[in-house]
Amino acid sequence: MFVDKGPKDRIDYSSAISDISQEAIARRRKQMGRTDVFDETDLPVHEAYIQKTLEVLNINYNNVRTRSRILNAISIKISDETQLSVLANLPFIKFIDVVTTFKKTPSRETSPAPKTRSTQQSTLNYGISEPQLQQINAIQAHQQGLNGTGVIVAVLDCGFRLDHVAFKNLNIINTFNFINNNTNVDNGPNDPDNQRYHGTYTLSTIGGMDPVNGFYGPAFASKYLLAKTEYVATETIVEEDYYMSGVEWAERNGAQVLSASLGYTGWWRPEEIDGKSAITTRAVNWATDRGVVCVTSAGNEGLKGIKVPADAFNSIAVGAIYLNGTIARFSSRGPSYDGRIKPEVVALGVSTQCADPKTNNKYAPVSGTSLSTPLVAGAAALLLQSHPNWTVAQVKEALTATADNAYSPNNVVGWGLIDIIKANSYQVSTNLTFCNCSSHGTCVQGRGCVCYLGWEGTACENYVCDPTSCFRGFCQRDGSCICYLAWTGDKCDSYTGVYPNSAVSTGISWLLFIGVFTLLFLLQQLGHRVE
Repeated sequence: MFVDKGPKDRIDYSSAISDISQEAIARRRKQMGRTDVFDETDLPVHEAYIQKTLEVLNINYNNVRTRSRILNAISIKISDETQLSVLANLPFIKFIDVVTTFKKTPSRETSPAPKTRSTQQSTLNYGISEPQLQQINAIQAHQQGLNGTGVIVAVLDCGFRLDHVAFKNLNIINTFNFINNNTNVDNGPNDPDNQRYHGTYTLSTIGGMDPVNGFYGPAFASKYLLAKTEYVATETIVEEDYYMSGVEWAERNGAQVLSASLGYTGWWRPEEIDGKSAITTRAVNWATDRGVVCVTSAGNEGLKGIKVPADAFNSIAVGAIYLNGTIARFSSRGPSYDGRIKPEVVALGVSTQCADPKTNNKYAPVSGTSLSTPLVAGAAALLLQSHPNWTVAQVKEALTATADNAYSPNNVVGWGLIDIIKANSYQVSTNLTFCNCSSHGTCVQGRGCVCYLGWEGTACENYVCDPTSCFRGFCQRDGSCICYLAWTGDKCDSYTGVYPNSAVSTGISWLLFIGVFTLLFLLQQLGHRVE
């Protein structure tokens, strides 16, 4: 773990922020309520530290999987776990963690008789997509000229079949493949065919447009950033490091809405699904603090509870319902561990129509909170087209306050089924909370800065105890240590190599580089996608 991001007299802020788009800067200023919107998380990981790490391990840059400015971290691949002890002895490394793997659990249910909002006279050929759009009043919104025009939407997923007719007119402004470090977000030569299935489902649900065959997503006119962040081999394996990098990339490229039908669980204890512990949750917190409306799937675990990052404070977690409004059995229930209502809202997630990735011109019904999520993300894009000055909190307020269960929100459907028309005409609160939190906390409306474990202060700027007292963990006020996974001992200085309830993915490690006075509560591991 690096002690800092390099010598202070050599840090060049102007160079570090040169790749942040003007759209991102404007969005940050709107969200933060100030003009100075840059901080240490905009600085890159110090290159000299990376080079020295690779030199000690006798590996090259091909082994560097991702870099994270937020965490001041890199993800690397090594072949021998005994090398972890070598890394631990490097003077500039503070923390090492091993990435673990989990697998996907699909959900499938059939739909009962539909019960939707009253049909509107439409001029577009919605075809099979009409019921799911009608249910959230997207068709009436289209008739009012709301289709996502001018709004930048980022979609994080496993890949996309871009030759499908639903994407013929999709306005794609940038792409990146974090798995292979290139710009191809469709299948590559070594990808299994199903690598692009899940992303094709979700992208078409939010932004597809096929007037010939009859199919539309709610935000078919938005501009899209596509990130390939999830790897699919024989069975689904998801890695949180790619997710983190995808969030950073989307934010810097000006995303106003982020749709991610991905969720992680398994190694996170229930008490860590608290809005501030999981690595992907903190990524979402970071993005929402900078004005990105992050819409995430609640998960397909039913009564077992939500997944991260659906627990993020300012995210909009989405559950799944039938066309008749009944909650799907698989839709994850809340609350978060700290008692917040989750999910926030619901949309159609049973037999949702989307592009069939096995063909380039057909459609198929698919079930899961992965499909309800892009419908809500599309709704958020329409609201931002109509109200470009709305902050994350105002978009969330409009969607929840006008949903059909707003007067009695619960941990099954949250505030209920969204209604774009009602949300668009809602008078949002103008009494906003503007925070100037450090990177060790997140801004929450009505509460100010909520600090991550080990930090306190109005801006989460103060460490609660000596950061050197716990080698691989965080310390409490009484001086005792709580150790990270696979570490033990009074000072968390003994590596056990054992990760409860998980299978270690051989040779994949996270190196976290942070300052001497910085706590990084990171359990950088793999999880599984919700579909």
